Amino acid sequence: MTSEEELSQDVRRVASSVWSLITLLITSGAFRLVLSDILVTARDVLADIAEDIAKLASIIEVRAEQVEAAVRPTDTELAAIKDQEGNAGVSALEDHVKVGQSMQERTTEATSTGVGSRARHKSTWDGLENKSPDRIRETALNRITEVN
Repeated sequence: MTSEEELSQDVRRVASSVWSLITLLITSGAFRLVLSDILVTARDVLADIAEDIAKLASIIEVRAEQVEAAVRPTDTELAAIKDQEGNAGVSALEDHVKVGQSMQERTTEATSTGVGSRARHKSTWDGLENKSPDRIRETALNRITEVN
């Protein structure tokens, strides 16, 4: 026999063996039960992940609204800006600077009250680079709980 004939015969044998194995697995009740359990477990894990993401998204939305409210000028500040638009000059510029400083102070206050210092959070996440997914998930959930 030549090597091409041996190769084609080996390929037919492998295909036949794979077909037999697939048939055995499909007809096996135990295999179907194991496969069903795997699929149910995967579905539950994905549902848990989706729930965690939804919670995180709602927390982020609340924090974004707080930052937006802190940055948005008050009605008094808007009125002062509109009054000064007609009187362009040094005093109008100074008023704009004061409004900007006021907004910056409110933004700093809003971000520091609910979220905490950026350095502390960065060090928490940097330490997780080589950790297991379970440890990362646990840390993320702890952070979410801490924010609430």
